[in-house]
Amino acid sequence: FGFTKKNEVINGKAAVIGFLLLLDFELLTGKGLLKGTGFLDFLYSASDAFK
Repeated sequence: FGFTKKNEVINGKAAVIGFLLLLDFELLTGKGLLKGTGFLDFLYSASDAFK
């Protein structure tokens, strides 16, 4: 348990896979992750509620 070589390799591979999936999402949709999922619009509307 902890910061062993095996755990770091698994974590690194998971990070690379996540980055490649994010890149594929952006290339296929033409939008970033926050805009493509609608989360960015939610953040804008939530920030307007505090004005």
